[in-house]
Amino acid sequence: MNIIRCFISADIPEEVKGYHASIQAELPHISGVNFVPKDNLHVTLAFLGELDEGALTIVIAGAEDVVGRTGSFACSLGNLEAVPQHAPRLIWITVGDNGRLKEVHGALKQSLGFQDREFNGHITLARIKNTGAGMAISKKISGIKIPAMNFQINRIRIMESKLNSEGAVYSVVKSMNLRQI
Repeated sequence: MNIIRCFISADIPEEVKGYHASIQAELPHISGVNFVPKDNLHVTLAFLGELDEGALTIVIAGAEDVVGRTGSFACSLGNLEAVPQHAPRLIWITVGDNGRLKEVHGALKQSLGFQDREFNGHITLARIKNTGAGMAISKKISGIKIPAMNFQINRIRIMESKLNSEGAVYSVVKSMNLRQI
């Protein structure tokens, strides 16, 4: 039986990915800070963990149902943050959306019955391996302001995540377009 590690994401447009790559270029390169490759940038709606083929079939059906009832929606970039503040492990940019990402997350959670933490819409730019690196880069990013940028969420994807020594490699399991409004 094939087991895969999965998550559900909101796809972001190429211009937003390009913009995030330019922000990453502004950040200092500090040992212990691993930047997310441009092609891996997304908004995670739900991390599902390891699924077998039967569970994956149920997830696809449930996600298709939610997507079929959901129209595309606008988002905007928010603030650059190192989180959690006391010992940063991630650098992300918050995503403002008038609650739409949270609604989609909630609908997926209800449809699929998964448990997870409180949802905070964001795009992860880097993962931090140690507290020293986290505190160092946290100080460096405090002065970086994110100019306003609006974009549209048009697609939800179920993604497979394979971990290797260099990080995660993502592949699309299922891509679903939101209704155009």
